[in-house]
Amino acid sequence: MTLKKITLATKKLSKSYMIFTNSTSQQDCIEYRDIKFIYADEMEFTLLVPIKSCAEGHHINLYIFDDNKQLKKLKKMPNDKSTLKCHVINGNISHLEKIDDELAEVTIQITDKVNEFWDSYISKIEERQDKVSEIFERYRT
Repeated sequence: MTLKKITLATKKLSKSYMIFTNSTSQQDCIEYRDIKFIYADEMEFTLLVPIKSCAEGHHINLYIFDDNKQLKKLKKMPNDKSTLKCHVINGNISHLEKIDDELAEVTIQITDKVNEFWDSYISKIEERQDKVSEIFERYRT
């Protein structure tokens, strides 16, 4: 994937669920149904989140789960976050745009220097997107 290429990452493509901790405001957002993964590349990703959960410049710890089984039971963020069976991506909010009274679109600049999980995550999404594009192309011609 080239550095400037953006991959659309809908729930069906990403097949994952997300929650986050806002390290700056010490606020947790565990309502995984309210967090929508929009797109990603090697350096940043964009989410739709509840508007009051973060602000531009805040540091975010994003927890990515392969399924929602653990999240359905989660009532609050555990003190020891290592007990969560998930992947963690850290970043800073570089852009926030209010969508409506409840939602904001945020762009998060990844601060992890090396993260093999993220690279493989983007590759998997890109592969799924390529398959979808191939199907559309077949029916277009």
